[in-house]
Amino acid sequence: MEILTSRLNKHQKIMFEILWTRKEMNSGELYREYSRRVENPLGRRAYRKNMEKLTKLGLVEAKGFGRWRTYKRVL
Repeated sequence: MEILTSRLNKHQKIMFEILWTRKEMNSGELYREYSRRVENPLGRRAYRKNMEKLTKLGLVEAKGFGRWRTYKRVL
């Protein structure tokens, strides 16, 4: 896992850290928590792209679509 997380950018690390502690969250809730933790948060489109990368790396599992999408940590 450490090798995978070392490849993440600052924003992706924060998103993953949030899921690490909360285990599972809906997309909107995760975005709001992420936005509170960073000074200049990414826009929603960039946020979704970053979450896609976390999913492709196998760190996060995505379920559902649109506003009903939830993310769950895999490890």
